[in-house]
Amino acid sequence: MKFVLVFLLLTINILATTLNIESIWLAVVAALQFLSLYWLLRRDNKSLETSLLELMCIAIPISWRNILGGSFGTLPINWFYIIGAIYILAVFFKHSLKNIKESPERTWLRRIILLTVLLSIIPLLRSHYLKEGLGQFITLTFYNAVLFVSIMGGPFLDKEARNSVLLAFGYSGLVTSLGIIMQALIYLSFNLEIGVIRLMGKRISYAFMFDDLSTGSLFLAVAAFAFYLLSEEDNKKRFIYYGLAIINVIGSALTSARTGLIALLFTALLYLLAKPATKQERIKGIVIFGVFCLITFSFFQMVRPMAKTTSYIVSDSGRIEGYIEGLKIFIKNPLLGVGFGRTYLSTIMGMPMPHFTLIQYLAQTGVFYTLILFGVILYALCYAFKSSPTLFWLLLVTMIGSCVIPDIFSSRILIIIMALIFAEKELVFRARL
Repeated sequence: MKFVLVFLLLTINILATTLNIESIWLAVVAALQFLSLYWLLRRDNKSLETSLLELMCIAIPISWRNILGGSFGTLPINWFYIIGAIYILAVFFKHSLKNIKESPERTWLRRIILLTVLLSIIPLLRSHYLKEGLGQFITLTFYNAVLFVSIMGGPFLDKEARNSVLLAFGYSGLVTSLGIIMQALIYLSFNLEIGVIRLMGKRISYAFMFDDLSTGSLFLAVAAFAFYLLSEEDNKKRFIYYGLAIINVIGSALTSARTGLIALLFTALLYLLAKPATKQERIKGIVIFGVFCLITFSFFQMVRPMAKTTSYIVSDSGRIEGYIEGLKIFIKNPLLGVGFGRTYLSTIMGMPMPHFTLIQYLAQTGVFYTLILFGVILYALCYAFKSSPTLFWLLLVTMIGSCVIPDIFSSRILIIIMALIFAEKELVFRARL
């Protein structure tokens, strides 16, 4: 029933995107669908926090459209942020009423996050285009608020709840991938464009409802890796999860963006090398990795043909020059940066902004703010590495992907993974041993 509701939610929104429909009725229908999904989740005895996090995952594919069905740029209100705001308020009031003694590490972490929010006012005030700067400020404040409430009051998600959220994330990617596959089949069979399809010479991008292809491909790649990691924890459903992961890989490849696939390729290789395994398990891992590479190349070649196979990895599409120019801007403004906003940064660079989140923030906000912002992520990586390997690998693949997209904080992916890392009970329990 839940899968059907999610499928209907995405189908209605992709048809609205295709027909350029904007209507309050789309918001009403979506609200009823989300309420129905929430009721079903609570009926399954899932906690308030787990249910809201799962709904945030479900909202990711339509989060590039506003609640009325139009472009997010024209009305920057989507269901991901609405449900996220409910999560922030619900968790804050639920756990602030409890007299729970918080660990010193969590107290300091919450203080650092508050400091990050306060410091973000500086690049906001230095913005040359206030509307853009305010949008970036709100995005970062939302991200930090989700982390803040996930940390406060002690951990509240057990391993079962964490895996439930990861399954919702994976299934959200699965429905999106199925939608992309249907897009491709309909276009190739009837020359009919459903959703967002971009034609760039020989390259065809099946983008579903994504505004940014790279971010969309990364979302599907992370969803694929989530299924694979969950298969390692559940032998009974291992082959089912393998199949679902492959569908997500196909969806990511059909976007024609390399970001997600390259991030997944490198992370999967690191995972195979780092994982303790017998010779038989190692061979099985290599076979699975080889199948993944073969499937990836086959579908990617369909939508983005290149003369040489190595071009898929070594071709930088002009990104290196953008990295260099972005670093030059940072060197000229090392302490405070040039302020939030893409347009001004692109203007003074004389080219599109760097497709590298860290370089973008160094140029926009300076060294101190960037160190604090990314320092929390580094802390989360170390935190998860010791106690929650599944979340460690998912955060790692996300941050590798951030090296080839402008802003990982607006991708929706990072918020979910970071919230799970700081909300998981098992993680804290092991850390105290």
